Amino acid sequence: MIILIGFEENEAKAIEDIDEVYMVSASLMDWKLSEIISKKPNVTYLKADTSRIVILHGVENRKISPMIREIRSRLTDHIIFATSTPTSMKWTLKDLVKELEEEDAYFRGRR
Repeated sequence: MIILIGFEENEAKAIEDIDEVYMVSASLMDWKLSEIISKKPNVTYLKADTSRIVILHGVENRKISPMIREIRSRLTDHIIFATSTPTSMKWTLKDLVKELEEEDAYFRGRR
């Protein structure tokens, strides 16, 4: 599953043939990642005011790099990529996004 945060709806359509895509609405930022994955709430989409983040869930390790390359080839501009982990599944999306944005800023600053 490809979980998109901070993307436009047309961007989801550009990658929907790669794997199942779920766009996280801004109204779900207080939900835990595990809740979003298990319930996939059907809510009116409102783009979250965050960096553009892709979380890969349930993707086999050998498929992660090719999937990231394919997504990058279709969606331009900077994207933060992550995979779900037992720890991240317990976090609210708001906290997870903050952590991913901080990590991204740190690593971009080291280049």
